[in-house]
Amino acid sequence: MDKNTGNMGLEGHMAVPLHLQRLERSLNIQPFINQVNDLFQDHM
Repeated sequence: MDKNTGNMGLEGHMAVPLHLQRLERSLNIQPFINQVNDLFQDHM
């Protein structure tokens, strides 16, 4: 336990709200770009 903050190593961090996690994941278009790139690589 940290004597300064009174918590057990969590350092005051909380998890990001689930709706923000889902939004961040849906904004990640890299998997889509990879699939499109693979399609073009397969046909050439």
